Amino acid sequence: ELRYITLTCKAALEEKYGDDIFAPYTSIAIGEYADELEDMVEEQICQNYASLNIFKENKIKTSDRQTKREVNEYVNAVAATFEDEEEYLAYLEECFMTDAVLRFNTALESCFYRYYEVVSEKWDKQAYDAVMNGEGFVRTMSIFIRNDEGESVEKNRTDAMKVRAEIDGGKPLASFIGSKYNQDTGMCDYYFMEGYFDEAYEDAAFELEVGEISPVVETADGFYIIQRMELDGGYMADNLESLKSIYFECKMYETINDLADELDFELNEYGKSIDLVTME
Repeated sequence: ELRYITLTCKAALEEKYGDDIFAPYTSIAIGEYADELEDMVEEQICQNYASLNIFKENKIKTSDRQTKREVNEYVNAVAATFEDEEEYLAYLEECFMTDAVLRFNTALESCFYRYYEVVSEKWDKQAYDAVMNGEGFVRTMSIFIRNDEGESVEKNRTDAMKVRAEIDGGKPLASFIGSKYNQDTGMCDYYFMEGYFDEAYEDAAFELEVGEISPVVETADGFYIIQRMELDGGYMADNLESLKSIYFECKMYETINDLADELDFELNEYGKSIDLVTME
């Protein structure tokens, strides 16, 4: 489990900062990212075990009959897509996993969905009130210049700055929605709560006043320019169920994250002997 989390976090950091940041010949640079790696790993471990505690409080366990059945069904379905066990295990290794780790992750996901069913019943009234009153929701319109593989991030940043300059010159943000500069495949008009979108996107959106447009916002996937829009009560009433789902999901993550923040992560003697940076 530790290896899976660590290597997944290392891959995310390499995608963000460069493929060679953990290479031996850049040992000086490694120090700049080691702390971030350790923080990411600790955060994920704490989230996992905060989730397990909350599931248990709601009488949902990774070891109960329903979870085991769902895990077996999923893992067997995955394994059946390969010609033999050797090919299946090779696939898991590509994902930094073993069969046990896949089963653990699948059990967590199974319990998460069952917990969703619990909270959607328990918090239905709160969700209804929040949607109908617009409480905690924000609406944005945005354009997105995505960093596709092989593209120059600097060129994309320059394009985003060019678009922002044209908006400063009086061109409406909405006029860029269908242009070559926008790679958002959705409708570009979003209703959400804190904890639902990319953190950088959310931070920018919630800081805006209605009608205000953000500077260029850089995320791991690309560049956004965001305009905060006025909530449409008619739209929210017409889309009550989908917006309630957003409420449930955000409140679930908020509950899990709050508990994760309270947990203390302490390495035992064996854990202290492991170097996350050199883990392979």
